[in-house]
Amino acid sequence: MTRKLTFAVLASVMLAACQKTDTAKSSEAFAIKTSSLITNARNFFDNNIATIQSKSPPSNKETSSRQQVRKTPLWGKASVVQDETKGEVVIVPLQYEKPLHFKASFGNGSTLSIEKQSNLWIYKDASGKYKAEVRITLPNKMFQEGIVKSFEGYILEEDWLGNGLNKYLYKNGKINIVKENFPVSDIENPTNKYIGECDELDWYLCDYISQNGVGYNCQFLYTEYVNCDGGDDGDGGGGGDGYINNDFCTMTNEQAQASLNIVTTSIESNGISIIGQQTAPDASGIIKKPVVVKRHNITYSFPGGKTATYTLFFPGVIFKTTTNSVWKWSTEQGEELHFQKIERTAGSFPACLSQSVSAIVSLVVSADKTKADFQAEITADLQVSCLGGWVIKTKHDSMDGTYNAYEFQ
Repeated sequence: MTRKLTFAVLASVMLAACQKTDTAKSSEAFAIKTSSLITNARNFFDNNIATIQSKSPPSNKETSSRQQVRKTPLWGKASVVQDETKGEVVIVPLQYEKPLHFKASFGNGSTLSIEKQSNLWIYKDASGKYKAEVRITLPNKMFQEGIVKSFEGYILEEDWLGNGLNKYLYKNGKINIVKENFPVSDIENPTNKYIGECDELDWYLCDYISQNGVGYNCQFLYTEYVNCDGGDDGDGGGGGDGYINNDFCTMTNEQAQASLNIVTTSIESNGISIIGQQTAPDASGIIKKPVVVKRHNITYSFPGGKTATYTLFFPGVIFKTTTNSVWKWSTEQGEELHFQKIERTAGSFPACLSQSVSAIVSLVVSADKTKADFQAEITADLQVSCLGGWVIKTKHDSMDGTYNAYEFQ
C-alpha cells in the first residue's frame, strides 16, 4: 500500500514538473515571437515611414495643425495584441513634440492629451503587406462617466502624416463608418465654420492638465469637425451627445440679429494662476517668484447652450527683501506686472458664428508695491453667417480687480 502511494505521489510530482516545463517553454516562445514581431515592425517603420517625416519641414511656434506636430514612437513600450479584424498588431505609444490637448463637444468637458489617446498600429494586411496607421481614440461623455461599459465615441485612423484613412462612430453597441471629411476653423479662418450641427474638437497647447481634466495655461489653436449633420455615418447622420442644436446657419438676418441680442456675458474672478519657483536670496537677500495672474474671466453664453470663456493674462514677478518680509510686486524692467493678452481658454462657438475679443487694460501698482489695481474694457465682435449674408454685433463689457502680491506667494 505504501509503495503504491509512493508511486502515485512520484507520478503526480513528475506530471507537475512537466506542466511547468511546458508552461515555461510556451512563455519563452511567446516572448520570442513578440520580440520578433516588434523588431520587424520597427524595421518596416524605420525604412518606410520615418523617412517621410524626416523630409517634412520642422514644426514651429506658428504651426497650428496637429498633423504638423512631429511625433516619435516609443518602441521600448511597444506591445502585441490580437485584433479581431487586423490580426496580430504591434501597438506603440507616441510622444509628441508639443503638448497637444483637446476638448470634445461630445465629451464630459475634460481636457485630454493626444499622447494618451493615440498610438501607432503596425500590422500585415490580407496580402501580407505591412500597414502603419495612427489610431486616435475620442471617448464620449457616456463612456467617460462610466454610464456605458463598452467604448463609445469616435476612433480615427490616419497615416503617419495625419491624412485620414478611416473614421468610426461607436454608439449604442453599433460601429458606423463616417465617410465625409470636414474642415477646420480658427480665429483667422472663420469662414470654414461648417453649416450644421457638429461633433467638434477644440485643440489647445497646454502646459499642464490636472487629474480632474482641467487645463492650465492653454492656448487655443483651432476647431476640428469630426462629424456633422449630413455626414454619412451609416445611421442617419452625425450629432453630438447632448449637443443642443442652434440654428444660426438657417436664420434670416432679422432672426440672427435677434439671437445676437440675447448673447449674455458673465464676469468671474475664480481663475487659477501660474506660480513659478521661488529663487534663492541674491547677494542683497532679495527673493523672487514669477507668476502669471489668470484670475479674471469673461464668459459669453450663446443661444443653444454653448459658451466661450476668455481669460486675461498678467505676467509679472513678486519679491520680498527678507525671508519674513511681505511680498511685493516688482517694478524692475522686464519683471513688472503687465497685461499680456486676452485669450479663449474654454468653450466654443455655435456653427456659423465667429467671435473676435480684444481688451484695453490699465494697471496701476500701489506706492508700497503690495497690490495692483486694473480696469479693463472688453470688446467682442460677433459675426454670423446666415441665409441673408453676414450679421455683425459688437458687445462691450467692463471689469476691474485688485491683485495683492501676497496672494501669489
